[in-house]
Amino acid sequence: MWRFTPPSVWLTAKVINILLAAQHEDWENLLYIDPKLIQKAVKFLLKYQKPDGSFREEGEITLDSKMKKTQKASSVPLTALVTIVIHNSLSSLQGTTRTNAVDARSRAISFLESHLMYLDDCYHVAISAYALTLMGSPIAETAAVMLNKKKKSLGDMTYWSRTPIKTHLRRQENNQRGFLLPREPEQWDAHAVETTSYALLVFLVKDGITFETEKIMRWLNAIRDWDCAFISTVDTLVAMQALAEYAFRARLRDVTDMECTVEVTAQPLQQYHISIDNSSTSSLHSFELENVWGHVNLVAKGSGQAIAQLEVTWGVDVLEFIEQPHKKYFEFSVLEKYHQFRNKSIITTTVCARWLATEDGHTSSAALMEVEVPTGYMFYQPFAELTVAEIQHKGNFPQLRNVHTTVTHIFWQFDFIPGDKKQCFSYDLQRWYPAANLTAVRSATVMELFAPEHFEMVMINATPLALLDICEVCGSYQCPYCAIYSTAPSLHSLRPANIVILGLCCFVIMLTYLQIIYWIRQ
Repeated sequence: MWRFTPPSVWLTAKVINILLAAQHEDWENLLYIDPKLIQKAVKFLLKYQKPDGSFREEGEITLDSKMKKTQKASSVPLTALVTIVIHNSLSSLQGTTRTNAVDARSRAISFLESHLMYLDDCYHVAISAYALTLMGSPIAETAAVMLNKKKKSLGDMTYWSRTPIKTHLRRQENNQRGFLLPREPEQWDAHAVETTSYALLVFLVKDGITFETEKIMRWLNAIRDWDCAFISTVDTLVAMQALAEYAFRARLRDVTDMECTVEVTAQPLQQYHISIDNSSTSSLHSFELENVWGHVNLVAKGSGQAIAQLEVTWGVDVLEFIEQPHKKYFEFSVLEKYHQFRNKSIITTTVCARWLATEDGHTSSAALMEVEVPTGYMFYQPFAELTVAEIQHKGNFPQLRNVHTTVTHIFWQFDFIPGDKKQCFSYDLQRWYPAANLTAVRSATVMELFAPEHFEMVMINATPLALLDICEVCGSYQCPYCAIYSTAPSLHSLRPANIVILGLCCFVIMLTYLQIIYWIRQ
């Protein structure tokens, strides 16, 4: 997944799936996917098929927690994923590779059919049902029935999840219309989105557009966390595939023609008008609100389906009010040491982490740490990469694989975070330009990369930096408006005794200077 890491069957299958979706004749002048690349990747996948027809990763690292092994279905989800990819790539394969791929697909289908009755997790059932339905397996109907039994309902919406998941709540205020509230993160958001997306694909292939598939589509669109995404990258890709298939089968592009009006109580003199027709169904219409108080009214007229989303952000500087997960997933701490020399221009940061949710797995899946950088300090990418190499060489945190730096944040990426012991690493930030009046609180977060609802957020107490004024930060006689550095006391303000002492000092210095010159000439 990162440079200098072992090969991954799961990641290779995911990448091939993306490349196959982009392999379109009308796009070849803009984006050309070489079939040889697909053929080489499929050859790599075929090397990891076992005699029983299943596919397994080499090693114990599981980048996506949904692919973790279970007792009876040790490799069912990975086998289903690779089977889908091999089936979709057959048109790009030639020669013996195509023959071997067809044979591998048949053996993988036999493995999925024999293990279907032992599946308990709804994600395993959903991805297996999609693979069996796509291949036209004789027991595809049985898989669909098993999947249908595991569904959950919420009003006019249908979804699949390990636990019940709430969407946006409504609140009545002052006998007015109901207000739609922000959705809080749930324990299995990413798992539910990807599972429901595979379920939607199953019923679209099996039955086409029905009232049931519309209920599934409504839930998927109600669970979005971002303007152009769902929870994480992996579930977003599957969800967009399912929704695109739904839109194609429902012929939404042909019937979409609507006018939308947005009224904001904070801006009574201004309205926003949006027109959506079959030529702009894929366009994102967005605008910023100048004032953030009051409420927003949206009125849509016409035919078709569209998504409206309001994004609101705010800052929190009190520990009790920060967002918290449903349970403790990580032990996480960030400690900063401010060096006294050069006006705290160097900060040594020590980060420690340990996986706590051992009932879900002995380790986390691929993890991401996000640490906020104070204004004026920098951690350049070349220095960051050298730091990663040094940490790996010392063995402080061997699971650390990559780092990405921006002006405001540092992103540390890990294969996993172990649960048997707490591990720590350190790095240095340097001030590159003076900035004062800094915030006294910054944030740091650790999360599972493909299940960001499994996270831990802490606050970094940066009071020593906040107490520095601009003169202390600058610390030079060149600093403007800093009297302590840019001026000196005048002789008129000195006492007579101080003047006498100053004169004696000058006399001694001059006498010493003359003696040195005399000795040199001798």
